[in-house]
Amino acid sequence: MSANILHILAVSPAKTGKSKAGKDYSIVETHCAVLKEDGTPEGVGVWVLPREVPQDTKPGYYMPVYGMRAVTYGELRGQVLGEIVGLTPLPPAHVKRLQNPAPAASAAASA
Repeated sequence: MSANILHILAVSPAKTGKSKAGKDYSIVETHCAVLKEDGTPEGVGVWVLPREVPQDTKPGYYMPVYGMRAVTYGELRGQVLGEIVGLTPLPPAHVKRLQNPAPAASAAASA
């Protein structure tokens, strides 16, 4: 997969409560587009912010930082999974290129 950019389109209000064990929790869902390096969409979906990512993350364009975690609960217990553990905002110039892509060379040649 060549997707390298996460475009967070919207951030839902935090869902808070208490677990069965009595611990407080907060779940923040984001609605995202996964983009290739050139800005073309790879897919869309919902991403729940993990603890490592600031819970006040705003919509925008980010480079994901990946890490691995050994799952300690549920049906995936014992598996090692890759996941996003951080976000680096894209520089404004890169965002501008994504929002205003240069015309394709083939389109210019056919004109």
